[in-house]
Amino acid sequence: MPRSYERKSQSKTTDQGKKRKVLISFISPDQDDWKFKRRDPMFMGSFASEPKNRHEIWRPSVAFAQLKGLSFDEYYLLWDGAAKHAALIEQIAEDIQKVIKDLGRGTQLMVNNLNISRPFETSDVYPKLFKYLSQSEFQKSDTEYYVNCTNGTTQMRNCLFLLTHTGHIASHQRHGPITGNGIDAASKAHMRSRTRTTLERHTRT
Repeated sequence: MPRSYERKSQSKTTDQGKKRKVLISFISPDQDDWKFKRRDPMFMGSFASEPKNRHEIWRPSVAFAQLKGLSFDEYYLLWDGAAKHAALIEQIAEDIQKVIKDLGRGTQLMVNNLNISRPFETSDVYPKLFKYLSQSEFQKSDTEYYVNCTNGTTQMRNCLFLLTHTGHIASHQRHGPITGNGIDAASKAHMRSRTRTTLERHTRT
């Protein structure tokens, strides 16, 4: 993966009184992956004219850099660090950078590897995500944080939603087209009943 993407951000100078806008999102190994999507006959059959390459389909991680009426000063794209996702994260990062350049936006892209070895286990996802989001970069009062809770494994989405919902990240909004909670009522009930003790223990440590 390009090393230039693996860096901490530096605060940018903004107009006086204007808050910085920061987007935080996991990559989606299926929805962002053209190779995965083109093997889905239902997906490919939904087009009047079959797409020929990845640039002709909607990919969430790229689409966030193309939003009309909303651009970000910084875009934190997170991934689990799995070797099988390395080529995808490099490709998506390059495509996002191209979109930013083509649209003339000043968005700074940061691709951060959280080294989540067990992405389907809350006990591994939550403490690493909690530690990552505890950095001062994500606790600034002059920043509006937009959190996408719809990418990644169910455990990634749930943990990111919980950290947002409890105020660990003071997100600009928790519902709607940008943040969307990404989990239904049944999932939230499951989180409360099955993982509350685990999450509280990790919060204290």
